[in-house]
Amino acid sequence: DFIEVRGETRRRIKGCRAGTSDYFILKREEPIHEDRAIFIELKGEGGKQSDEQREFQSLVEAQGTEYYTIRSIEELEETLG
Repeated sequence: DFIEVRGETRRRIKGCRAGTSDYFILKREEPIHEDRAIFIELKGEGGKQSDEQREFQSLVEAQGTEYYTIRSIEELEETLG
């Protein structure tokens, strides 16, 4: 199991550093056949990133990789479009 539920809202991904995004997506881009790495953090309307999540985002973006904080299905569809 990679996710441990604590109460109704808190989760921790075992084996990963604190602040790791909720999802990692590797998307094949056509027709160039290159993969696109995308880190996704899901938040509700009023949800805020923790200090650890902001630090993880900085590390990801420093490597030239995409990181998004997503607050709606529409935003997710647009990001992955």
